[in-house]
Amino acid sequence: MSSNLTTVAQNPADNFAVSAIMAAIGIFGLLSNGAAMLSVWCNPILRNSFGVLCFSHSIANFGVLLVFVFWLTPVTIMQADITTELIGKILGQINIMFWDVCVYSHLAISINRIIAITLPYKAAELLTIRRTFLMVAIVWWLGFCHVIPYFWTNVCYIYYDTFHWVWIFADTACGRVISMYTDCYTSLAVLFVICVLDSITLIKLRMTNNVMNCQNADSITSQAAQKKRRQTEARFFIQTLYQNGLFLYELSNFYYITTLFTDQWAVFFTSTFAWEVCHAFDGFVVVLFHFRLSFITNKGRATTVSSNRIFSTSIRTRQSKLPSS
Repeated sequence: MSSNLTTVAQNPADNFAVSAIMAAIGIFGLLSNGAAMLSVWCNPILRNSFGVLCFSHSIANFGVLLVFVFWLTPVTIMQADITTELIGKILGQINIMFWDVCVYSHLAISINRIIAITLPYKAAELLTIRRTFLMVAIVWWLGFCHVIPYFWTNVCYIYYDTFHWVWIFADTACGRVISMYTDCYTSLAVLFVICVLDSITLIKLRMTNNVMNCQNADSITSQAAQKKRRQTEARFFIQTLYQNGLFLYELSNFYYITTLFTDQWAVFFTSTFAWEVCHAFDGFVVVLFHFRLSFITNKGRATTVSSNRIFSTSIRTRQSKLPSS
């Protein structure tokens, strides 16, 4: 997350512009992830394993954006040296933890999708709420494990450089290890696994669609139910692809594209800005797919209860054939 930058004279107007950009994106992200959590909470279709994972992911996004809005924005304007002190290192540690939770959340959601689509008749057994909460706990535990070395604040830390507008790891042996192995290589390895899982899921989804289109249904009701469920699972998967696309955008900028530049603005837009944009629009994707204003109105609450009752009844009547995921 550090870069080879040419040192230039600092311009207060540039600092203000950077702060304004980060504040605007950050506030948008806080609102979008807040709306995403509200969507998951109120939408009856998301009262399942996939919804729990999305909710946890949005919390982690929210945590990252809180640091950007309430820490990076003011210290950039003030050009405060406090970012290199203990408080700056602690907030850097917290930010990395939320980031790693997001990394493993992407992986958990891809695992959820491949199970739901490739093993539809076992999904209800495998993707229970209890097991999903266990998966969420593991995701957050892994995120915490990544920042354990950061408790040695003299040698292992990351801080925000207000002069260059980038995050920088400690120039120590420990700093180089955590930046290269527990940050870069781990994130790229997770991204590779996600790409493999999503490719398999996409192939299986297309094969299933072709089979379903060719076979004769036992009844109109059964055919309609299977089609509706297949469309729902496909919609969840498309959402996952969009979010993983943002993850790819962030990693490609952080670990490659930003190294091609020495201009301070170019480095900012391909590192710090890219990091914030990914988490801001991650929540926005959930909002686009699932937010309905009626869910938070009185009428919407009544509809939600009714819809959930119908949904539950429908599941009970066809549980052996069409398990919920």
